[in-house]
Amino acid sequence: MTRAAPLLTPVPGLAARLRGLAVFAPYVAGGGRLGDYERWLGRRVRGVVDNADEMHGWEQMVQSVTFLARSYGGKEAHPILGIPMLVAGERGSLARGAAGDYDPWMHRAAQALVQQGLGDCTIRLGWEFNGNWMPWFAGNDPRAFQRYWRRTVDLFRHHSANFRFDWCPTLGHKDMATEAAWPGADYVDIIGADVYNEWWNPRSRDDLEARWHDEYLWTRFGLQWHIGFARDTGKRISFPEWGTRPLSAHGGHGGGDDPHFIMRMAAWFDAAEDMLAYHGYFERIDVALNGGAYPQSAATFRRLFGA
Repeated sequence: MTRAAPLLTPVPGLAARLRGLAVFAPYVAGGGRLGDYERWLGRRVRGVVDNADEMHGWEQMVQSVTFLARSYGGKEAHPILGIPMLVAGERGSLARGAAGDYDPWMHRAAQALVQQGLGDCTIRLGWEFNGNWMPWFAGNDPRAFQRYWRRTVDLFRHHSANFRFDWCPTLGHKDMATEAAWPGADYVDIIGADVYNEWWNPRSRDDLEARWHDEYLWTRFGLQWHIGFARDTGKRISFPEWGTRPLSAHGGHGGGDDPHFIMRMAAWFDAAEDMLAYHGYFERIDVALNGGAYPQSAATFRRLFGA
């Protein structure tokens, strides 16, 4: 089967939310195959998001990239693949990455993708770098992060000039000023944001419009910043991971079954028009819609994103 055109290619006649429709990991980790998900949704998706393993060392990282390359190679949906910049359990650093210490692993990862025909896939390098939960947290050394990012992009481009790179923080002000990790427009194709339905301002617990305003739209490094920064740098935007979360998440701060959040995100995607490259609902674990945990959200999602 021939893969569809990359997600950066517009499709006339479709709303932005549909022409950028992807999903996070139904092939490998989502509890079913892509066809199962598409039958549930009632529509084919244009992209699939997945991440290589960052938890078990460099060799396992490369093996997981090879596995993903074989899983997605030859499929119609465009792959968007997270590539770690550091791995848990090893005493690495961004400075060592910037100096080239991890080049052999990155070469092997790039080669695995090219060998399976994925030399034009989208690379979500060092995703969620603004959160201190990531081994490659950029706040520890933003300048080293920038240098390491540029070095890795150059390395991947040596193997294929058609790789695209998504610079993807978590939405909002986390553990650093997001802009401090910006590696430069020549090294980024898409500016992403991972968005999960949570509330932290007390008025946002029950007032869903306040939640949208306070937690997403106007928060520091929120949606308005995201699209404005993309315009200023001449890039398109993406949402590689987004979804609602159980009410119990983060000590009771999850959004729960919240169709308002789904509607608001869909409207934001459409308002972005051609600036939107893709978005992928996180169809995994306790965020997944097709498992029945969020019936109202699932019905709204299928109405807005399905057939």
